[in-house]
Amino acid sequence: EAQAALGESSMFFEELITESRHIEVQVLGDLHGNCVHLFERDCTVQLRRQKVIEFAPAPLLSDTVREKLHSAALRFAQSCGYQSAGTFEFLVSGERVVFIEANPRIQVEHTVTEEAVGVDIVQAQLLMASGLSLRELGLQQESLTVRSVAVQARITMSRAGQIGAYHEPTGRGIRVDSCCYSGYTPPLSYDPLLAKVIVSAPLHPLNGQSPFEQLRLRLRGALEDFHVGGSIQTNLMLLRGLLENETFRSHKVTTSFFDNYIAKQDTSSISENSRSQLLERSFSSVSALAEKTAARALGNDEDEAPEGHIWLRAPLQAQVVAVPAEANQSVNAGQELLVLQAMKMEHGLTVPEQGVIVEVRVKAGSIVEEGQNLILVKLGSSSNASLGGSGTTSKYSEEELNHIRPDLAEVMQRRLYTTDEGRTKYDEAFPGRVEQRRKQGQRTARENIEDLVDPGSFVEYARLLIAQQRRRRSLEDLLKRTPGDGLVAGVATVNSSQFGKARARTVVVSYDYTVLAGTQGMASHMKCDRMIEVASEQKLPMVWFCEGGGGRPGDTDLSGMHGAGLIAKLWLSMGRLSGLVPLVGVTSGYCFAGNAAVLGICDVIIATEGSNIGMGGPAMIEGGGLGVVRPEQVGPVAVQTTNGVIDILVKDEAAAVAMTKKYLSYFQGPLPSSESRCQDQRLLRKVVPENRMRVYDMRVLIETLVDVDSFLELRKSFGLSVITGLCRVGGKTLGIVANNPRHLGGAVDGDAALKAARFLKLCDAFGIPILSLCDTPGFMVGLQSEQDAAVRKVCNLFLTGSSLKVPHMTIITRKGYGLGAQGMAGGMLMGPNNAFCVSWPTGEFGPMGLEGAVQLGFSKELALAKEKGEEEYKKTYDTLLAKMYEHGKAINAAMTLELDEVIDPAESRQWILSVLDREPEEVPKEWVRRRPLVDAW
Repeated sequence: EAQAALGESSMFFEELITESRHIEVQVLGDLHGNCVHLFERDCTVQLRRQKVIEFAPAPLLSDTVREKLHSAALRFAQSCGYQSAGTFEFLVSGERVVFIEANPRIQVEHTVTEEAVGVDIVQAQLLMASGLSLRELGLQQESLTVRSVAVQARITMSRAGQIGAYHEPTGRGIRVDSCCYSGYTPPLSYDPLLAKVIVSAPLHPLNGQSPFEQLRLRLRGALEDFHVGGSIQTNLMLLRGLLENETFRSHKVTTSFFDNYIAKQDTSSISENSRSQLLERSFSSVSALAEKTAARALGNDEDEAPEGHIWLRAPLQAQVVAVPAEANQSVNAGQELLVLQAMKMEHGLTVPEQGVIVEVRVKAGSIVEEGQNLILVKLGSSSNASLGGSGTTSKYSEEELNHIRPDLAEVMQRRLYTTDEGRTKYDEAFPGRVEQRRKQGQRTARENIEDLVDPGSFVEYARLLIAQQRRRRSLEDLLKRTPGDGLVAGVATVNSSQFGKARARTVVVSYDYTVLAGTQGMASHMKCDRMIEVASEQKLPMVWFCEGGGGRPGDTDLSGMHGAGLIAKLWLSMGRLSGLVPLVGVTSGYCFAGNAAVLGICDVIIATEGSNIGMGGPAMIEGGGLGVVRPEQVGPVAVQTTNGVIDILVKDEAAAVAMTKKYLSYFQGPLPSSESRCQDQRLLRKVVPENRMRVYDMRVLIETLVDVDSFLELRKSFGLSVITGLCRVGGKTLGIVANNPRHLGGAVDGDAALKAARFLKLCDAFGIPILSLCDTPGFMVGLQSEQDAAVRKVCNLFLTGSSLKVPHMTIITRKGYGLGAQGMAGGMLMGPNNAFCVSWPTGEFGPMGLEGAVQLGFSKELALAKEKGEEEYKKTYDTLLAKMYEHGKAINAAMTLELDEVIDPAESRQWILSVLDREPEEVPKEWVRRRPLVDAW
């Protein structure tokens, strides 16, 4: 089936359950949100996965399993607002229940449930469709019971032909659903089902026989009384034998039972019972006529084609639909001479070479057997091959290849509506919207995507969606003005020229502000869900362009759904995706409510100048009684950069796309070391001043240390005492956390700790090694710091550092004091999670800042000195400070193994590469989850 449908026979198994029962639960759902179940039925007896015999209720189920089945089916139905009749199917193995699928329709086996429960399911389905509730139909769960046991046997055609003598069983507790009659020739175009025999029996034992044993005996009698004669063949005798099988009688069957049973049967000695033989003889004339007709239709299959001729033979049992060929007709190679139909599919038979038709043995409407001779053709050379529907085809002319069929033309027209070119032509308002965006320095959604992805690589999904507003707008209007329901999405490659196509594959989703202000509709939610599934299953990064106004209240095609619409799974699915694949959020213009929630879940937020980001737009703010505001007042970039919401601020959308490509590159693999360049590393010796009281620029240090133009800083305007960003060293990706001596002297305050901890989690989630450049006097203290919850915030560094799985490296460039230094080093300087901890010669260490340590540790000495005057006090203080500085110098700390080494600053890259070179050169073929998620904060 997979090969025929997809051209690929590979199968992917979630789980293999070899010995199980197939149990399904019948449900009904009305238009008012109510659902009930009509108990379960056992469909385990199957032939090649096609059901043969069904029981209701299922025999030998424990109460626990039965309750699991019923409650699971109801939960499924209620969660999706299910309407009408439907079936939820499960595998049961012991006490274990595994969901298979849901069938949203009436099924063949519904009749066995009708007999067991006493509910006309078809009638209920029609009445619910008219608007009646389950309560009005008297179908409430507490009033529904199993009234009897029932079994259904399917009578199927095993060989095509015409029905001769025909007799159905009758009697109490026997029901037959069929359309057969004497002289009827069942078509081959669909299911071979001829009839259903449904038998019911009381729930209580009778004459020492259990309910299911009574059922078996009644079914045996009904099948013995059922006769289908003529040239047709059925499974009746097989079913009669099955009823006597001990495994079947004990109900210890699994889904493989009947296939194994069939393989062991010898049907050559099985004959019809005497009643059937009598019926057949009494209908001999019809039977003889049927046999004669069948023989005439079959022809002589033993005919050999004369030399230079070929028989076109039937590749399968089928019905002839059309015979465009006739005797003495000249035919070309590849020409179609006959059309067969089986299971609603047509099969064309073609001739391999040019020739002349000699004989046509069938006509439209004939039933043919596999291998039957159909058309004799005299060829230019001798051949006697059996041709099927996949015969050779003639070559097409250039004109024929370029011809656009009507069905394709319709699709191409619909797709044109979704393009910027088509919208300019068909939507008179679109050019004005584009012009307005141009004035604001913005582009269309498709222009941004085209700029982001590699040329020709974008494969778009679900572009034919429209807004779900057909109850209030015409289809033509929706097609032209709501293409894609305001969402453009697909899969493409980004940066493939650098990293290859496999690493470059990316899911791209963009809300389209020119369609209903980029708001989120029902259809766009479904499209988002689909793209998240693609990203999750294929482990692909996602880029989200999130400009838009949030949820859309104007969608009307809710099909019976009621309530607040709080069952959209977009944000839950996004949350589950966090930490599994990189998520990049980009915004320009207004991004409010639901759109902002998508943006906020992303690992990184890239925003343009002039953007506004808010969990509620002006309408929501006003509706909440919080005043009347303009959109540009809500969450401007001046606010959202300093509070840490925005990671990267850029000038315009072109810059945002360029930054997105750069950010993604760090997750796509290493660059060749031959392409990496760095500044003269001796410059690092000059970055940190010899005067320990003089500040310096940590960003200059970073730019000098890493590959040229490779440092990308994140959240630059937030948590200013710490610098975080991605870079490359030797072409390999590296995350950097560094203290900023220019703010608070590098002291780590609460915001800086949160910023650093979240960045560590981001790197750890995607296997990026981390370098800490430490120059801190410790954690920030003071009344304001405690008011800002420093105790909780700064401890994030310890919690995160202790859970890191990627290599962590620490270089102390100057100050390494107290708990702050330990936090910067992942928990402790020489901790097991530190690949190395080294210092530059300018490093200085202590349990706290030296000045404070002198004041606190030598308070008595300083008090005595102060009694002798200020000059003595200063002299004593300076002497004590010098001693502590000398004691805490890096070179002395290394003597007691508090450091791995004191290094020449110019050697820093060598140390870093000693760790990075141990990391695999190849990026894993797919992402694996290393952390539960990447925190939003």
